[in-house]
Amino acid sequence: MIAAPDRETAAEWLGFSAKHLRHRLQVLREEYEVETNQQLIVLASVNGWIDPGKVLPFDGFT
Repeated sequence: MIAAPDRETAAEWLGFSAKHLRHRLQVLREEYEVETNQQLIVLASVNGWIDPGKVLPFDGFT
């Protein structure tokens, strides 16, 4: 998972088509039994697969 402004940009950075990335995310959501990409991101950060500071929005504690 990467932090990109949108799925099309993420796909371009990864060298995939947007359709392929959309399909891959669907497969991962099914495999890990989550409903949204955000849930997938949280799962990945909890398991240490990604740095949550690089993929989750954070504006500090206010």
